[in-house]
Amino acid sequence: MMKGMLLLLFSALFILTSSSCSKAESPDLEINEDIQQILFFSDEANYRQEVAYYDAIIELKQKYPEAIKNMKIIYENKKQYLDQFELERSPAMVLVYEDQTLVKVDGIVKKDQIIEPIENALEQYE
Repeated sequence: MMKGMLLLLFSALFILTSSSCSKAESPDLEINEDIQQILFFSDEANYRQEVAYYDAIIELKQKYPEAIKNMKIIYENKKQYLDQFELERSPAMVLVYEDQTLVKVDGIVKKDQIIEPIENALEQYE
């Protein structure tokens, strides 16, 4: 069981790092307003709490590869951006488009609670 979880975690981390995601570290978070863009707020200190987010990213990548390709992962300056998007804490995921926040998911949630609202918004604004 533990071996399976570790394998899943490492697989998810590999996909995240190899999918051309941008790591937003500067104080100025550059968001392309012309595309639907996912922002993933990672909590490296508590990566085990992010498993549902990794699973959601893997599943979303199969159906919406372009959205995941354009995803930004935010590790540093999190507090500033969490406040900007009115999020309680990380891990969190936000979908933005045309200077609007379409979806916000934060904290410890199930995979479906992440996928469903993001999928709905991605399909609505295609």
